[in-house]
Amino acid sequence: MPKAAVDTKGLSNEQILNAYKLMITSRMTEDKCAIILRQSKGGTFQISGPGHEAALAAASMVMRPNHDWSLCHYRDLTFVLGLGVTTEEIFTGFMAREGDPASNSRQMPSHFGHKGLRIISKSSCVGTQWLQAAGRAWGSKHDGTDEVTYVSGGDAGIAQGEFHEALNWATIHKSPVLFHVEDNGYGISTPASQERAQPIDQWVKGYANLGIFPCDGLDLLKSYEAFKKAHDWCRKGKGPAIVISKVVRLWGHSSSDNRKLYMTDAQIAEESAKDPNKKLREWIIDNGLAEEDEITALEAQVKNEIDEAADRADAKPHPDPKDAAKHVFYEGENPLLDGSGEEVGPTILSGDRIP
Repeated sequence: MPKAAVDTKGLSNEQILNAYKLMITSRMTEDKCAIILRQSKGGTFQISGPGHEAALAAASMVMRPNHDWSLCHYRDLTFVLGLGVTTEEIFTGFMAREGDPASNSRQMPSHFGHKGLRIISKSSCVGTQWLQAAGRAWGSKHDGTDEVTYVSGGDAGIAQGEFHEALNWATIHKSPVLFHVEDNGYGISTPASQERAQPIDQWVKGYANLGIFPCDGLDLLKSYEAFKKAHDWCRKGKGPAIVISKVVRLWGHSSSDNRKLYMTDAQIAEESAKDPNKKLREWIIDNGLAEEDEITALEAQVKNEIDEAADRADAKPHPDPKDAAKHVFYEGENPLLDGSGEEVGPTILSGDRIP
């Protein structure tokens, strides 16, 4: 008997297969970075996102590179790869080599940035990105564009004051911010029960003008549906939106963390069984999008591509120490001064208001 039609939320078979390739590319890149770290070739530490891939792949499918803006969580490797950052660029930054597009290797690992793709490099301080995104989105609205600003963070990071300040500002001004809370249930070793007293979607209901879209972040299709609705909400001027994706953290908080100090073997096994990559792999085969040998061949191809990208990055020189002080502060001309050093532009008098 033919199988019943499957609701793919408007995604084609090709898009689903490309999403799977993105997800395994991200996971294998994480695996390769872990090897590079152990070889002492780069990376002071590693902080990564295995278990978050389905939600992040879906988010990257609705955002528009070099049009929309992004301020990313340090677990957002899948997302930035989906926007167009290459694995070679990731390895270049991880090994602190010349040509890293985020900061020319001034930042620590997973501080994603890419000028051409409008990915704004983040601070190491947890939570600062929420307010920065609210400001960037308000600027887009002020300019009359349809740009959407994506900003993401973990469920523990929303306990920071900046998160609520950003929500307050964005909902007052109906700014087009797409907040993404990646809820993996832990803040380093602290379980969610010690972070907040109620589910996140209930917690944020007090904010008017906010579109709230919780989803199963382990399911690509459900995640895509939520992000598409959220992006449309923002783009159409309804205000900010929030996607709360329920995911799992398959590795520790970082390479310095040992999950066995605060999780039982049974808890670790239970989370490992929820791997979104394995889940999508099985779904693709079960629904006839590809045969298992085709998927296996794709995985081998991706592994080879990643190894080659890492080798190319490893062959690059380290940045010249003489350039360390460059690109730290703004180096262009002051737009408020003319050539003689006199101030130009309108004067804002006391009592004037920015629209």
